[in-house]
Amino acid sequence: MPDPTELATGEAAEPKTRAPERASDNAAVNRCIRARQRAFAASFAEYNNREHANAESKRAFRRALPPLAGHENVCDFIACITYALANEVIFSDDAAPLLGAAKIALSALRHEPSQPGSEPKRLGRPPKSLPTEEIK
Repeated sequence: MPDPTELATGEAAEPKTRAPERASDNAAVNRCIRARQRAFAASFAEYNNREHANAESKRAFRRALPPLAGHENVCDFIACITYALANEVIFSDDAAPLLGAAKIALSALRHEPSQPGSEPKRLGRPPKSLPTEEIK
């Protein structure tokens, strides 16, 4: 059934969107954001200097970055750096080496030996039957 406001105006009603309850759906990004906010608040309360508090908050954000170990952590690391770039927490000159490190970590993960039995056995082609073999 069409929306009543659509019938009256001939246009679709403006969708009602809820504001997100957190800055990101990614837990690692939220952890970095919270670390930055806490550091800013603590530093500003102690020194009453925005520049100093901002520098401290940026260091806290970096300290909260996930380690570059494991595929999920590397993806979370990239998400945090991307968030920081988009929100000017860090700038591209600082982000380039961090993203380069993430690229190397992903490459290393691809070349990591797999666990025995973790990959399914490939069936491949069936063996050729011998010409003398009887088909049943």
